[in-house]
Amino acid sequence: MNRLVPVDNSLIFINFMNRLRAKRTDSLTNRFF
Repeated sequence: MNRLVPVDNSLIFINFMNRLRAKRTDSLTNRFF
């Protein structure tokens, strides 16, 4: 994570969303997804 380019940002965002889906503990997460 030395360089922050749009591609890396999108990949990090997708990884973050996948973690939220994996947990499914937050009601907010279930509401949005």
